[in-house]
Amino acid sequence: MATVELVNPRGGIDKTFSILIKDGIGAGSYWLPSGAPGGQYKLRAYTAWMRNFDEKDGYTKELFVQKTQMPLLLMNLDFERKAYSAGDEIQANLEVKTQQNAPLANYPLTYTVNVEGKNILTAQARTDRNGKIALKAILPQTIRSADGILNVMINYDGSTEAISRSIPLVMNNLNVQFFPEGGYLVENVEGNLAFKVTNEFGKPADVEGEIRDDSGALVTRFRSAWMGLGSVDFMPREGKKYHAVITSPQGITQRYDLPEALHSAYSMRVSAANKNTLKITVHTPNIVIKMITTFFSG
Repeated sequence: MATVELVNPRGGIDKTFSILIKDGIGAGSYWLPSGAPGGQYKLRAYTAWMRNFDEKDGYTKELFVQKTQMPLLLMNLDFERKAYSAGDEIQANLEVKTQQNAPLANYPLTYTVNVEGKNILTAQARTDRNGKIALKAILPQTIRSADGILNVMINYDGSTEAISRSIPLVMNNLNVQFFPEGGYLVENVEGNLAFKVTNEFGKPADVEGEIRDDSGALVTRFRSAWMGLGSVDFMPREGKKYHAVITSPQGITQRYDLPEALHSAYSMRVSAANKNTLKITVHTPNIVIKMITTFFSG
């Protein structure tokens, strides 16, 4: 058995109860009454054996208790892109509604942008008739950490309502993975090359970039479609090697090698000709076979 004590902010013990310990694990619960004061509480647990030694105070855990209040406004704040870097213009879309789910139309607000703990922008703005607004700011030309915060404050009905979001900043440390359709690139055969981009924290990062050959010549451009995911049509030429470079966000100097294309292989590509027709193209080392398949639903 273990004894658990709940110590209130004044240092007194509000509650003492026992929990059963089995294999070193126990569980228990206690509801704070609605009139309990807010502040720093302490949860203290110990066994009778521990009271004989220096561990007489046992295990302690500090808890902060405060009264909660329902927000007066319903706010939604999302960034337009999943990745920004030094010098980029950020854009976050804000939507504000009242508790009655009505748009907070034509209402003033203040927003601030902080990067690396420094305020780079404090600006006034106003929602449109639908309670929406696009908040914008230019990031510094030099950023040394991914610490960025956008904070929005609205004075409403005698209270200050606020919402904050971390700016999805990326440094020179993106992870770019390529996934050729069918598993391999094949020389002189056009295929669909899917890709996935994450930042240094494993979160999706939206990017734009270019594919170049080993001489540096531009072959094609690509752009992620959603959550760092995308695809691009690409035909590797015989004897060539390819790499990708990121053009947005800016400042990413790393090159990302594409998988090496096979000289001779079978491949199959499926694409939609229209809503009822699939086009299937099969490539063999010596011949190309094209098939049209029509299907009907219902």
